Amino acid sequence: MTSYQSPLHKAVKWYRKVAVELLFGTAVVNSWILYKFNKSTPILNLPDNLAKALVSSIPPKPKGTKENSYLDAGRSCKQEKEKMRRML
Repeated sequence: MTSYQSPLHKAVKWYRKVAVELLFGTAVVNSWILYKFNKSTPILNLPDNLAKALVSSIPPKPKGTKENSYLDAGRSCKQEKEKMRRML
C-alpha cells in the first residue's frame, strides 16, 4: 500500500504524508488486533480484506429516474426553463 504513496512524489507536503501514514497505518494495525481476537489471518492479507469489507458495506447509489433528469433528449434549455416555471 505504501508503494503508491512514495515519498519521492512532491505533490503532497511531507507532514501530510506522515499524518496520513500514521492515521491509516494505525487504523490497519488496530483493526488487525481486533480481528485477531476472533480469527487468525496474516497481517499482509489484512489491508486487502479490510478494503474489500469497507467497499462492500457501502450500498450502490440508486440511478436517477426520468423525473430527476435535467434534460430530456431532444428538448432545448428554453423548453425546460418554461416547464420549471410552470411547476413553481
